[in-house]
Amino acid sequence: MNINDFNGHTPGPWLAKGACGLPVARRMEVFDSVNSLPLATVHRLFYRRGDWPPTNTEANARLIAAAPDLLAEVHRLRELLDRALRYVPLDGDAERDLRDAYQPARAAATPGGTL
Repeated sequence: MNINDFNGHTPGPWLAKGACGLPVARRMEVFDSVNSLPLATVHRLFYRRGDWPPTNTEANARLIAAAPDLLAEVHRLRELLDRALRYVPLDGDAERDLRDAYQPARAAATPGGTL
């Protein structure tokens, strides 16, 4: 994941609320909590009769609202991993596996980035 793609996003926290402020609604909206600006609308999905639960709208809206916090956690964990790799000796297999897994994300986030 190239986290630089998200530079300039609306800062958090974001809030998820039912439309018109209702706790249960046909749609949920995600707002910038500072300016109360709408960022996203998540509509309830309609299922065939008898399907239950009828929606996962609220969970989807909460996931969208959590995006700034999730991105901050990705930044924190990448920094932690960068620091750990400087000080923790790894055997050949573990180092290779870690570099193979981490290298694409690191290279995408940093021009010319390598471990």
